[in-house]
Formats: sequence, structure tokens, C-alpha cells
Amino acid sequence: MTLQKLRRWLGFPLEDRYRVHIEQDIVQSSLRPGIFSALLILAFQAVMMVLSLLRKGGPFASLRRQGYWWLYVTLFSVTLLFLLLIVFLMRRRRPCLDTFFLPLQTFYTAFLCLWGTCVTLLDQFGGNSLSVFTYVTLSAAALTVLQPWQSALIFTGNCLFLNLLLPYTPAGPDNFYSNAVNSCFVTLGAFFISLWFYRSKVSSRYAKIIIEQQNADIRSMNVQLDKMAHTDELTGMKNRRSLERLPLDDRWNEMPPVSAMMVDIDFFKQFNDTYGHLAGDECLQRIAAVIRQFMEGREGVAVRFGGEEFFICLFSCSRAQVLEAGETLRAAVERCGYPRGDLPQGCITVSIGAATTEAENAPRLEDLLSRADKALYEAKHEGRNCVAAYI
Repeated sequence: MTLQKLRRWLGFPLEDRYRVHIEQDIVQSSLRPGIFSALLILAFQAVMMVLSLLRKGGPFASLRRQGYWWLYVTLFSVTLLFLLLIVFLMRRRRPCLDTFFLPLQTFYTAFLCLWGTCVTLLDQFGGNSLSVFTYVTLSAAALTVLQPWQSALIFTGNCLFLNLLLPYTPAGPDNFYSNAVNSCFVTLGAFFISLWFYRSKVSSRYAKIIIEQQNADIRSMNVQLDKMAHTDELTGMKNRRSLERLPLDDRWNEMPPVSAMMVDIDFFKQFNDTYGHLAGDECLQRIAAVIRQFMEGREGVAVRFGGEEFFICLFSCSRAQVLEAGETLRAAVERCGYPRGDLPQGCITVSIGAATTEAENAPRLEDLLSRADKALYEAKHEGRNCVAAYI
């Protein structure tokens, strides 16, 4: 357990399933600052090289000047290579950039810190300043994204390298204690700065992922709730509430005329009283299945209107066509042969009321419902198990 905690503290602090997503976000957020910092370093090194060339005696007047010169040239060259590699990765597919940018940045950061240490060692031959080591180390901690183990390895290794070589500089033995203390404090500060920046970036990306997941869950839940609100649980058909979304105006313009059918299971209350409500539920499911099959290939909407009634709206369907369709549906229900012994037919039957509107303007749903309902009343009046039209 302790080893696991240490691994998470020094490495990626969250579950591995978040790692790829978060590191991809870190790459995208670090890309522009990384390029800007590299361009700034290029400009500084170019200025220093020009100043070295303009200085009396040039860059090769002494061994110390030669050392500075070659350090400027080396950092300029490595930084230029770093930028060219980034441009190359950006022109490739995104997975290449996501895979190689952070390791490339880590390598460049390690080199930059080593470069700052070498400049600091050269400075000891003309003074006793740790300023370059300090600002390079702290800048690297603040401007790059390193995992804690990487920052600990780079900054600690760099500090050890500096303090191993400082005693061999002219003022090293006399100032070893102060230099060691100062460099250790700088290293410790850089580590915690890097740790804070890394944890901050990971936490912000993690929060973003969680929010996105919660939003996705909410959207999915809303879809499910909407489906439940507009679906009849027993039959799986759309329910009466879904008619509020029926685009009659658009459909009327696209495919007039519009027809409607109200379908009622004959003597359903009597069926329930005789065979029980479970049998009644099964009967409703069977009729719903017949209606769904009937609607295949037809432009329209079928819903369970309530109780034993179903409502069907057909587009581009004339009066003659809706009567023919109604008879087809009535016969299909009779053919399904759902048995009942309390009627002469010996099976479930339905009565259907049909209505059509061919007005110049789009019909109102209420009008279609009213007309189909009146036609259904006529079908029941005519003896049931038939289709009647609204006149």
C-alpha cells in the first residue's frame, strides 16, 4: 500500500484510465507556451552570440570566453532542433504529437538545466554567482510540465553535479557551504513549484473530464427520461403525450392529405373481467405488435392513446386509402387469432374510426382526433369489428 501511494505521489496521481486523456490535454495546453519559450531562448542565445562576436578580442580571446561561446552555440542548436521536431510532430497525425511531445520536453528541460549548471561553473572563474543556475532551474520548473519523479531526478541530479564540481573552482572551497545550501534550497523550491504546476494541471483536466462525464450522464438520463415520458411502458409504443410533437404543419406541406384512425379493442372491459388483467395486458401487447407490423412501410405515427384505444396518423393518405388501410388493419387483428370465448367470433376484434382532412390549411390535431373519435362511435354503433369513416 505504501509503495502504491509513493508511486502515485511521484507519478500520475489518478487512475490509469484517465491518464491518456489528461496527458493529451496537457500536451495541447503546453504546446504554445513551449514553442514561445523556445523561440525566446533562441533569440537570447542569438543576441549573446552577436555580443560575443562584437566584444573586443572576440569569443576566442580566452578559454572562459570560448566556453561561453560554445555553450551559447550548443543551446541555440539544441533549441532549434527541439523546435524543428515539434513542427515535424505537429505535421504528423495527432497521436505522434501526444506520444512524443512530453518525453521530448522532458529531455530538453534536463538539457537546459545542465546547460545552466555549466554556465554557473564558468561564472565561478570570474566571481561567485549562482544566478544562472537559480533562474534556469526555477524557470524550467515553472514553464514545463514534469511528473514529480522526473522533476526530482532532473533537479536533484543537476544540484549534485553542480556541488560536486564547485570545489574545483577558484572560490569553491571557501564558499562551498553557502553554495551548497543555496543550490539545495533552489532545487527544493523548483521541485515543489514543478509539483504544484503538475498537480494543478492534472487536477484541472480531471475536473474537466468529470464535468464532461456528468454532462454526458445527464444528457443520457434526459434522453431516457424523455423516452420514458413519451413511451407506453406496457406496449413499447409511443404514448398520447408524444402527439404533442407531431409535426402536422410540416407533414401537411410535404405530403398531404393527412388521415387518422382511432382503433378500439371490442368489449375490452368484458375481456378483462372474464380473463383477468394479466390477460388484458397480453392482449394489448399483441394488438400493439399487429399495429407496429401494419405501420411498416407507411408514413405516419401510431400511439397507444389510452386504455384499449390506439391512435394512428397517416400522411399522404386519402379518404379511400385510409378506409382501405383501416380494413387491412382490422383483418390483420382478426387473423392474429388471439382467443376469447365470450364473443361469437372466438377471437379479439377491433373497431376503427377513420377521418381525413383535405383542407387548404394544415389540420389541427384536435380536429383529427375529434373526427376519428366520432367515426369510431359510428363503427361501434354499426356492430363493431368494422371500419367507419367520418362524414
